[in-house]
Amino acid sequence: MVANGVPVVVSENGIGFPVHPVEADAPLLKIAENGLGAPIVIVDDPKAPPFIINGYSPQPVSPPFEAFTVYAGAGNSGDTGYYTTIYGSISTEPLANHNMVEFATRNSNYTQVAFDGDCVSEISGWRPIIPGTTIGALISDWNFDGETTSATWESTGQMSQGSEYPIDWEQM
Repeated sequence: MVANGVPVVVSENGIGFPVHPVEADAPLLKIAENGLGAPIVIVDDPKAPPFIINGYSPQPVSPPFEAFTVYAGAGNSGDTGYYTTIYGSISTEPLANHNMVEFATRNSNYTQVAFDGDCVSEISGWRPIIPGTTIGALISDWNFDGETTSATWESTGQMSQGSEYPIDWEQM
């Protein structure tokens, strides 16, 4: 093997050797700047052969959500945020084809988000960023219960009734 890696090019037509990029403990490949190299296809499948790919920068993944703002209301037992028609409101529906059912901080120790229908495959791996609230460990990953898709995280801080919160998202 070449000391700085076998030269490869990332195939744009999907034809090539499937490769799962990793950071360590794998053979080294190097993106050929001159375009002369073995064609590879980057896959997000841990069962594919792992390789360290020198010179490869993955394209940033855009969240599946639209930007929106929560106008926080107060609910039962310390809930603050938005819950359909019961309390609070949102500026727009953040996820196409799935209405938001809940976006709430609860008793300053956990945050829960829910959408109607099954949208697990669309939103898996994402968590909200709420100004003034620190999202911590995952309590319950995105799952579909037959009616809604929801996830819950430990959190510190809480939305305040009557305040506005622009919501952003990050990958977990």
